Amino acid sequence: MFQVYRALTAVDALLQANILVADDLRCCLADFGLTLFISDSRTLSNATTSSMTKGTTRWMAPEFIIPNNSVTQAPSDTSRDIYAFGCTILEILTLRLPFHDKKTDPAVIYSLMVGERPARPQNVWYPDTIWNLTTRCWTQEATARPNAQSIYEYLQNTSTSPLSSALLT
Repeated sequence: MFQVYRALTAVDALLQANILVADDLRCCLADFGLTLFISDSRTLSNATTSSMTKGTTRWMAPEFIIPNNSVTQAPSDTSRDIYAFGCTILEILTLRLPFHDKKTDPAVIYSLMVGERPARPQNVWYPDTIWNLTTRCWTQEATARPNAQSIYEYLQNTSTSPLSSALLT
């Protein structure tokens, strides 16, 4: 997990497709500086993006998509990676893309413009502690998002609680 914490400051598109799992179950992040995007919002393809948007729309923080919005701009790109991390948690636990109910990237962008985030999934394992972390990663105010160190500590504390031990067995 510490490797994920350290790598969060360098990854451009933190999404499930960029997390590789080694034979020993160690996770490795890929796609540093290369950009994948959703060509029809449902399938991944390698290609270049337009000059207006760079990245994968469904995982992009609102301030990256709408740079002149009224919220305080992030002091660095790491808060944008934290937003993407929240989307990746959702994707891994639900096996669905963020904003899976939106069929096009413009629909996702509109949702972000009006402050919407993906709804809490139903009928899947998504404990309150992890949902709370996910929504903290999606905070509209970029400077209010947790940093990677606090996420690491939160997950360490959550994984040692009696409730999480019961859930994992």
